[in-house]
Amino acid sequence: MRFLLAAALALCACKRSHPPSDCSAGMADFQTWAKSMATTAPVACYWLPARIVERVALDDADIQLMGHLDPVERAPIVSVTRDEVLLDGQTEWEAPQPFEKLTRTLGADLDQLRKNYLMIHPRERFNGTFDLEIDGDAPWELVVNVLRVASRVGYPHLKFGFARDLDISEPPPSDDRKIEFYVSLALNERGALNRSVLVRKVFGDCAPARELIYSLAKVSDDNRRVPILFEDVPRAVESCGCSVDLAAAKRVLWVLHPRFGCAALSVTLDGKAPRFEAPAEITWSEAYRRVIKAVRSDAQARLNPVEIRK
Repeated sequence: MRFLLAAALALCACKRSHPPSDCSAGMADFQTWAKSMATTAPVACYWLPARIVERVALDDADIQLMGHLDPVERAPIVSVTRDEVLLDGQTEWEAPQPFEKLTRTLGADLDQLRKNYLMIHPRERFNGTFDLEIDGDAPWELVVNVLRVASRVGYPHLKFGFARDLDISEPPPSDDRKIEFYVSLALNERGALNRSVLVRKVFGDCAPARELIYSLAKVSDDNRRVPILFEDVPRAVESCGCSVDLAAAKRVLWVLHPRFGCAALSVTLDGKAPRFEAPAEITWSEAYRRVIKAVRSDAQARLNPVEIRK
């Protein structure tokens, strides 16, 4: 009897705090906004722009969406600029150091990440995947040396990350100060922990939407991520009724939109693939279209970046 009374009181409290008319109007606005965002899928993002990853993007871009809370569990991010190579934000090489140092630094650190993974997952096969961000000014010779080192230590699979210029307008701030605090952290700091906390706080009472967002950790193609975020999640939110703060939900989905990078182009480094050549001195902004063409012309999306034309 007490249980039924408590349930009835809880139901009444829910109705008082979320008037049906306000909820319906807000839900309609939320769904309209989500549909407009669903049209921003980066269908051909890796063709734009010529400068692939600007220096500013290397500091805060997080190609891995949320869900990879443990560094051992996710693919490492290698960033290449004109005079620097970084692994997950930590410097591995700086000009004018010889390229041979990459083997002792980047190679050793990638190898350690591989060993850590195998130690934690002894029964799983290590697939050797890493994400690669390259600044447009980076010389092709440096890019090639990074690829060589990665493939030698057991990382033959990479996903090229490309910046793109999408006009993604920011939704108005939520009235919840805690939510806005975590939004600022998620935007200004590397790492997925703040995004995970944000999702739990906003979608804590809507398990279907929350689980859809968590599932993004297993989706490598941004063209699939956008429909999940702005079609599937809004439908799940609607099924949860008035349990979600819709203004906060807009903020979370906006934060999670993969507008900073694109992992749509997956490549396998293979010495048996058709030979790819490019002059050592050209920059990535000059070479990347040739690379994409070479990869897409191979049935297995392979790249053989062993030749540098002097």
